[in-house]
Amino acid sequence: MEKWVDEMTSAGELPDKFLLTGHSYGAYLSANYAYRRPERIKALYLNSAIGHEAVPDDYDNIPIR
Repeated sequence: MEKWVDEMTSAGELPDKFLLTGHSYGAYLSANYAYRRPERIKALYLNSAIGHEAVPDDYDNIPIR
């Protein structure tokens, strides 16, 4: 991702600082990028970054009939 962002910036497609958002695994990747390159990030928005909720103990795993 760092290489792609650097290439897009060199091509004039991205500014030096930009807004970054990610959902699910993309949020994980976005957070890692922001951690490694904070000088590039104007704002960071993470949606469902942790993943799905734990399965409840009383969950009925019988498939829909």
